[in-house]
Order: sequence, then structure tokens, then C-alpha cells
Amino acid sequence: MAEAVGGRGGPICGRKAEQELLRRAIRSSVKGAPAAVLVRGEAGIGKTRLVSSVVDRAGVGGFAVLWARCLRLGSGTAPYLPLVTAFQGWLDRCGPVEARGLLDAVPDLDALLPAARRSQQLPPGRVLQVVDRALGHLTTVRPVVLVVDDLQWADAGSLDVLAYVVSDLDRRALTVLATCRDVGLSDGHPLHGWLADLVRMPGVVDLPLARLDEDETAEQVAALLGDVPRRSLVAQVWASTGGNPSLTELLVRDLPPSAVRLPPELPAALRTTLMAGWHTLSPEARRLTQVLAVAGRPVAPEVLGGVAGRPVPPAVPEPFVEALHEATAAGVVEVERSGGIWFRHPLLAEVLDSTLLPEEVAGLHRVFVDVLRGGGGSDAGTYGDLARHYAGAGLHDDAFRHYLLAGDRAVEVRAYPEAWALRRRAWGLWPRTSPGCRVRAGPPAALLAESARIAWLGGDPASAVEALEAAWPLVVPERDPVTASRVLRLRWQIAGTGGGPRAGLLAQLREAMRISAAVPDSEEHVLALADLSDAELWSGDRAAATERAGEALAAARRCGHRSARSYALAAVVHTRADHLEAEQWASEAVRLAGGARGPEYVGRARLALAQVLDRQGRYVEAADVLVRGLAGGAGSDSVTALLATVAATELLVVGRLEEAAAILRELLASRPDGVVGPAARETAAVVSLRTCRPGSAGPDVDRRPEPGRDLDEHPGLHGPALHAELLLAAGSVEEALDALERTVPRLAAADAAHGDELMVWAARAAAALPPEERRRGIERVLATRERASGRGSGEPTPCRTAAAALFEAELGRCLGSPDAVERWARAVPLLDRAGLRYDAADARRSLAEALLAQRRRREAVVPLRDAHAAAREMGAGRLEGEVEAVAHAARLPLDAAEEPEAVRPARGSDLTPREHEVLGHLMSGRTYSEIAEALFISEKTVSVHVSNLLRKTGTTSRVEAAAWGRSNGREPGG
Repeated sequence: MAEAVGGRGGPICGRKAEQELLRRAIRSSVKGAPAAVLVRGEAGIGKTRLVSSVVDRAGVGGFAVLWARCLRLGSGTAPYLPLVTAFQGWLDRCGPVEARGLLDAVPDLDALLPAARRSQQLPPGRVLQVVDRALGHLTTVRPVVLVVDDLQWADAGSLDVLAYVVSDLDRRALTVLATCRDVGLSDGHPLHGWLADLVRMPGVVDLPLARLDEDETAEQVAALLGDVPRRSLVAQVWASTGGNPSLTELLVRDLPPSAVRLPPELPAALRTTLMAGWHTLSPEARRLTQVLAVAGRPVAPEVLGGVAGRPVPPAVPEPFVEALHEATAAGVVEVERSGGIWFRHPLLAEVLDSTLLPEEVAGLHRVFVDVLRGGGGSDAGTYGDLARHYAGAGLHDDAFRHYLLAGDRAVEVRAYPEAWALRRRAWGLWPRTSPGCRVRAGPPAALLAESARIAWLGGDPASAVEALEAAWPLVVPERDPVTASRVLRLRWQIAGTGGGPRAGLLAQLREAMRISAAVPDSEEHVLALADLSDAELWSGDRAAATERAGEALAAARRCGHRSARSYALAAVVHTRADHLEAEQWASEAVRLAGGARGPEYVGRARLALAQVLDRQGRYVEAADVLVRGLAGGAGSDSVTALLATVAATELLVVGRLEEAAAILRELLASRPDGVVGPAARETAAVVSLRTCRPGSAGPDVDRRPEPGRDLDEHPGLHGPALHAELLLAAGSVEEALDALERTVPRLAAADAAHGDELMVWAARAAAALPPEERRRGIERVLATRERASGRGSGEPTPCRTAAAALFEAELGRCLGSPDAVERWARAVPLLDRAGLRYDAADARRSLAEALLAQRRRREAVVPLRDAHAAAREMGAGRLEGEVEAVAHAARLPLDAAEEPEAVRPARGSDLTPREHEVLGHLMSGRTYSEIAEALFISEKTVSVHVSNLLRKTGTTSRVEAAAWGRSNGREPGG
């Protein structure tokens, strides 16, 4: 059943309101109110024709119209194909000046385009940025309409890009129109959730298309017949098709204008209706469409011609071009914008395939194999097509081998979801392969274990668990200790990202260590020891974890693999993050991970380095380490998602709220699974909570904590604290206290610094209780601190000292202590030195409130003004509004020109050691890049330090800051 589009053939009937809605959406983008419209409905309902009728006029009116058509691929996938066709089509149609301008503005765009013939592969995260920048450039030239047709066949990567683009429409003159068949999707199909998330985004309009009523069907029949139809015919057609425009077209298009009713042979079922159009073709054209049906997906004309023109039955005896022209003219097939030939309704392929005898189908599959092999392609798509046709020809060994080859090609470009789909098809053929093929393929358990790893890296932990469960009964540990250990270890890794049950995993890791000890110098033994160290650490046994990490490093040195040493060094860092050499170990782990065979090594090493920097209170640098990992493209959905979540929490801590929001927007567009998904949503909720002014709705983000989660289920160096913040914001004070009582002692044993951080939230929870219950709350908080004391390790760091002072200040607030001013005054400079920008600004607000409570109005001006300035700089709308409310209630002007000198600290007295270093380099006249190289930090981090310097020294430029340093006796830096 072809979509009643033909793209541009024939008038559209009815749909007046829908057309106006689309026109209004397109017009609004020019007026600064961009929108996205999801046009959805059953097959043949007229979605594409509706959109075409509107965007054709937009194109004439000066809009840039990009068509991204999604294809139903029979085997394998072509990542980002819709986006490729959209940009390639636009470049082919626009003028040379405009095309050159786009390619110059976005140099990496040609890496996506087949015409460029570049071998470079862009990582998924980079594709998001390239497409975003390309659309952004086009909108500076003219308003843009991006049409994404047939979303139900889009690859996961294209869906991620589309969600990212739609999530940030408000910056440009862009309209997104997407069509999707929403009927016939199986239960559990991932598109259900994707569509639900899409329509909740701001600016997205959901436009479901209903079937035509009887009057509208009459209008369509009249257009098809070229005359006013008889009422009896209209009634019969409408009863038969239910108002589906495509079915109406197929039923009516060959009728004479004088027809009174449908002929008796017309069927009522979908299959017969589909075949009715096909039967109007000549035998040669029908045979050609049968050949096309066996292809299983859109094919290039030369491939179809090569198969159809072969002088072996069942070939097409008539010239290929004539038969193709007839089938196209009849509307049975069409030439896609990509150049491929396919049916106007893909269901026809399934029907026609069943009209052939099994022997005919197998013969055609063999011919397809010959033609495709002659093409010489070696990409994942070609191997996937070959595998499908080998399978159809009954050549299961060859099909199995080519599915694995296609999967390997997909892994090479880090297209892990596609690689997993191909490996799953290969495993489905395993029972039908020959003994020799199985021997060459290797142990089935090893194949399944690697497939599980690929599924996990592709963001499908549930399928990874299924593969591991299938692998374990096939493992013989005595014969293959490496695979046995790997299966047990992967269970732990996948469970850590929410992909399976956690019960008994510590025992399984100990078993993995025991089994892999049979090959003590293997990389697998190193990984088993390192993973066991991590598990023991988080179970509270730091001594055992430290010992195990040392064993892992010793084994890694014997092993000799760079990746093994990186993995083991990360384990050592996890257990000894406060050691003087921890930063050096973690940096070495990052360096060694660069040559590792998988992205999980890179992610693990960067998280370890961020942990060390975080422990030292160097939050800005910790955030930059993680952000650089994202910019480099982790190449794995699961690893990228974890890095992004932790990076966002670090950025929150240092007050870089806009950057955190951007990372989270991109992450949530990819629909992360496991524990990362809820964690990312909670982090986004905290960003929304902090950036929106009190009483405002803010972005469409659910700010409630994820249900059924505990504090330590949030990955990230500050994730548990964010969960506690949401609980309190939601008014769940008792739930927050209960969770903190359970979690703080356990987390403090593994990470004392973040145990201290959670104690601050415990004090805040007690303060949020009703006055008559606060004494009880304080007792619970102090008891929790007592149980957690002494369980952590390491020397006091700036962040721990600051957290301790903040806890005492919050406790004093709860107790109503008379020394509240002194407590907050102690906390503020410590928070500044630790780099906790948001907490420092909030503490200044609290200091001002404490001063006002003691009627010390003039002294409250400076901390209140500083808190307001910091909140504005961070974009912390909520804190900014709270500060303004305090100032308004106290009748204090936030823009006061002068404040009492007695309460103003000496300028520059609170510079951190790193800021002193940066100041010295500024005094020496060095540029940002030179300072970054000298201090081994990013230029962005240098910029942050300089901004802090200017604020704390009261200067307005780098030149003034350098002069201030010289006048205050500071020494230039080396």
C-alpha cells in the first residue's frame, strides 16, 4: 500500500486544518518561534503528501527544504543515512556559492557525505555537533525546513540526532516536520518511548492524522477519476477503505469515471488490495517487482538491473529499463531520493515474496550474492546484504561468516548498536551452520561473551544480559578459563550500569579471579582482579580492595598489555585516590587507554583521574577531564552516557550550569538505559531546579526524584547529593533522612569526601523538618555522622574542610545557634578555596540572613551582593531570586555603590593556590594557551580562573589584574 503521496503526485484532499497548522509552524520560525511537528498515523494515511503540499510552497518562498528519508533496511544498517541524504540532496539542489559556504562553515560535514569519498568516520557524539552546526549555518542564510520522513525506519543514531536538534529549537529559524507510521509497531518497540519523549519537548506539536470522512473521500475519488463520482461508488469505497487515502487510490485509480460501484473481484483484505495494483502490471514488470521483493530493502538501479537482467531463471526477459518504467508509472515502486528503488508501500514486498516458489526465492538470492560480490564493497552494509542473501539461498555458513564480518566492520567505526544487531542475526544461524564453520568461528561461549560486550557498549544492557545467560551453560572453565572469567566479569560491569541483577555478583567476581588465575599472565586475569577490587571497595572492604588492586597492577606488568596496565592503574587510584602519586597514576592510565581496544578503558581511566582531582577540590579540572573525554568521542553509548552524567554533576558543583545543561540535553536525546538514564534525568532536574527562578515553570523537565532509587544508585562523583537535593525539593524530608542514614556510612567507607558532602544534606534535611521535630532530626544526623566517622581514609583536603565547615553552619541553622554568623563566615572562604562556587554563593546568602537576624544590616550588604553577582554569573536563577527576596525584605539595594569597609575582606585575600599561579603567569604577560600548557590545564579552565581573579581582586581586565599583583608584592610566574 503506497503512501498517498507519491511525494508530489495528485492533489491533497481534506486536511485543511492540518495544512494551516503546518504553514503556521513554518511561518512562526521566521518570527522567532521555531517549532517541530510530528505528523503520525497509519500506513497510507497521507502523511508525506500532507507535508509535501506545504513544504513545496515553502521552497518556492525562499526556505531551504531538506528532505531526510528513512529507509527500511532488510539487513544491516547505514548509520545516519537520512541525514546524509538530506544534506547531500540540499547540496545537489542549491547553488554553488551556497554549497561552498556550508562546507566551509562546517568542514566535517563532508565526512558524512558519500560524494566526498572521505574515509574518516565521525564518532556519534561528533555527528550530533556537525549536524547541529550545519543546520545552524543554513539558518543564518535563510529559514530552514527539515523534513524527516518515515521515522519508524530511522536508525538509532539518526533518532538521537533528531531528538538533539528538536530539543534546542529556540536558537534559530528552523522548522522540523517529521512523519511516522505509528500503527503496527510491536509492543516494546523502542520507538514508542522515543515518540513519547519527543512530544513532551517544548515547541513540539503532535499532529495525528485520522482517516478521511466520507465527504473527504468523495473529494479524493473525484480527483482520481477526473469527474464527479456517483454517490454509491463513494459509499462503497469509503466502506471498503475506511477513509485510508492510499487504499482509496489503489482501489479507484483504474476505474472509469462513470463507475457506479467497485467491481465484484475487488478484495476487502489488505493483501488483496495491495496485489490489485500489482496485477495491473505486465508480466515483465510483475516479475521485476518480485525480484525487487526478494532484495528485502531499497536497492540501487544497477544492482536491481544486474539481478533482473541475468540470463538465468527467473530473470526478466524484457529490457530492464522498460519494466522499471512501467512499475514506476503504475505507482507500485518509486525511485527514492537516495536513488534506491523500492515499493511505495513496503508491505507489498512481503506479499510478493510469498508469491514465489521456495526454489525461485533461493535462486534469486544466489543471483543477488553474485551481483553484490561483483560490486566489491567491504563495508558493513554490503556484508550485511550479502549475509541476508546467503541465508536466503540456504548457504548458512557463508551467511554466518558475513554477518560476523559486517559486525566487525561496524565495531571498527564504533557503531555498536548496529554491530550487536548483526551479531544477533549471526547467532540465529548458529544451529544451521556446519561443524567446520563452528570450529573456525571459535567457542560459542566466546562469541556470545563478545556479543554481550558489544550490546552493552551499544546501550542495550538487557540484551547483553540475555547473551551472557546463554553463554554461561556453554562454558567449560577448565578448558576456557578466559571466557568463563569474562562472562562472570561482564555480569558485574553490566549490572553496574543497570543491566541486570546485582545479587551475588561479588561472589561471582571472586570466582572469576579464581578461574582466571589458571592464566595468571593474561589480560583477563588483570581485569578480573581490578573489577574485584572495585566491588570490594564499594562493599566497604577497603583493605581487601587495596590489596586486590596491587595484585592487578603486578599482573598487568607481567602481562605487558597497555590496556591491562591502564585498567589496573584505575583500580589502584580508586582505592588510593588520596595518595600523593594518585594523579600521576591516573594520568598514566589515561595515556595508556589511548591505545586500548575498547572505549570502556578510556572511560574508566578518565573517571579515575576525575576522582583524584575531585578529592583535591580541583572540580573545574575534574570536569574538564571528563568533558574532553566526551569531545573526543567515547564511541560507545554506555561509556559516553556514564562520562556525560558524571561530567554534568561536576559542572553543577563548579557552577557551570549552562554547560551541564547542554551535555545533559545531548545525553537525554540518546535515551540512555540502565542506571545512567535515571541519573541523567535527576541531574537535569537539579539543573532545572537551580537555573529557574522561584515560581517559574522553567523548561519541561520533571524535577521529582526518580522513584524506587537509593542515594548510591546514582553514578557520579556528586550524584548521591543531587538525589538528596531533589528529595528535599520535593518535600520528602523523612525519605531523605532515611536514605541518608542508610547510605552515608556505606559511602563514607569508600569515599570519605562524599560522605562529608552527604552529611551537609543530612543537616539540611533536619532543618527542613517542622520546628517541633528538629531536635529528633538533629539526633539522627549526629548518630549518622558517628557511624560514618573513621570509615573513610585520606588526609583532609580543601573540599573536606569546606564540607565540614558547611555542615557545622547548616547544623547551627537547624539549632538556631547564636554563633550562626561566625559559622557561615568560616564556611564562605573555605568553600571559595575548594572551588565550590554554587555552595559558596548560597553560603553568602545564608551569612547575610544570619547578619540580618542580628540586625547587622550594613554588614549584610557585601555577602548579599556577592551572592547575587555569583548567581547571575552562573545562571543560577533560583538562587538569584532567593537573594533578591532577602534583599527586598530587608530593603537593601543590591547595586549599592559603597559598603562598610569593616565587613569587606581585603581584595585578593581569598585567592586559591591555583589562582595565585595563574596571576603570576598573567604578570609575566603569558597568553591563555601558554598558561594552559604550563599548568597542564585547558584554556577554558584558565578562563574560569581569570574570571575568579578579576572578581576577587576587583579588577576588570588581565592588565589590571597584573598591575594589582605587582602593586601588592606578588611575584611573576615561571
